[in-house]
Amino acid sequence: MELNEIVSRIVKGIKVIDDMTEIQRSANPPSIWGNYLKGVGCNYERDFQIELVEWWNNKYDDSCLEENISYPEKSPVGGTLWCDICLYETPSSGLRDSDEYEWAIELKLL
Repeated sequence: MELNEIVSRIVKGIKVIDDMTEIQRSANPPSIWGNYLKGVGCNYERDFQIELVEWWNNKYDDSCLEENISYPEKSPVGGTLWCDICLYETPSSGLRDSDEYEWAIELKLL
């Protein structure tokens, strides 16, 4: 799968997740106006990661996202050496014959 296809799908997912998320964060410090509105803009990176993986895997049959995959050359002991999401294309047989991923993606929310 090409990078532009992945980005295009994630962009579609942002809109869907923003409209459907039930996660609502409270203002920190507490605000006289109450909690933030629901949506991607107020979610933590981890919140978005979980919802993106769930949305993607329900929407697309040709590929799969997995979350928190350790880097192959690093040991996760004593640190957070995890890639946010990794993608592999789903074989037509439905059985994956390798532990390798086509793409490793680090999410950054602003």
